[in-house]
Amino acid sequence: MAEMQYFEGEKLAFMKNDSHFRKRLSIARMLLYCVFITSEAVRSASFSMTPKNDDNEVALRSPLSQLSRRQILASPFAIGGAIAYGKSLSDVAKKISRGDLEYPPAHEKRVESTIANAMVAAVPSFLSEKNTNRPFRVLEIGIGDNCRVSRRGLYDEAFEELSKRGVSNIALTGLDIVVPKSNVMAQAENRLNKNSSGKQMKVNFDVLEGSIESKSTFSNGWFDCVVCALTLCSVDNQVAALEEVKRVLRPNGGTFGFVEHVAVNIEEPYRILNLQQQVFDPLQQVVAHNCHLHRYTGDNILKVFSIQKEEDYALSSRLSYERFLVDDMWPVS
Repeated sequence: MAEMQYFEGEKLAFMKNDSHFRKRLSIARMLLYCVFITSEAVRSASFSMTPKNDDNEVALRSPLSQLSRRQILASPFAIGGAIAYGKSLSDVAKKISRGDLEYPPAHEKRVESTIANAMVAAVPSFLSEKNTNRPFRVLEIGIGDNCRVSRRGLYDEAFEELSKRGVSNIALTGLDIVVPKSNVMAQAENRLNKNSSGKQMKVNFDVLEGSIESKSTFSNGWFDCVVCALTLCSVDNQVAALEEVKRVLRPNGGTFGFVEHVAVNIEEPYRILNLQQQVFDPLQQVVAHNCHLHRYTGDNILKVFSIQKEEDYALSSRLSYERFLVDDMWPVS
């Protein structure tokens, strides 16, 4: 089995250098996915991006119609994994079919701590301003139509730490190509202010429709902090998005916190995981809002923010970097 894994890894490296083979492989992948999607699944009302939540409607549907498109596309891989590859492919199915609101606690904790670290690091330069009456400005890119980070309470730690440091007014702006519905916005705002009410802190929350890949209406250096979670894996042009992040950040003391899907690095010992990422990448893009599994996001961030080498992260108290694996999730940094 060890020899088989090694062979697959070496074969994959060869395929990447053969453009004609890679094109044929891509076509074969899409054909494979088409075979797995039945005509009933495509015609069903459940062929959508989100699970059905209306209990009254679910009772009238067949078992298949109760599945979301994400679940329909993933189920054959779960079956195939149980028969042919055991835990390996069934784990892939779990990753693909994961819902949009809740993630494993280990992931959630890292998102919360990343946001807190980024916001806290921007406080000194904010407080040093002469105009301290303005709010501490935060931009969350890719906030999503469910405002997941806000509704899950993942700003709690950040608000706690900012309150301790004398920040009493926060303006949190979300940016996404799809604006959340009014009831979702209300839930997110209530959750944000519920946490801040006991800290004598005011949080103004707003969401704007737009893409971080194009120049926004924000002034240069407008935000003290920019954060994102599983967003850069979904944009079409990462470099353009990062250039815009850099533009809207304060040039002296602004911070950028991110938690993103990333590709397995060549020096990392995860050959099978690397293979899974590349094989299932097209499917993930279809069922998970253009999410790409195999991107070297860290390299692009280093390039755009003019950090010459990854070791430079250790030279600043403002910057940290971690690559980690969480059960039932793709690699994240």
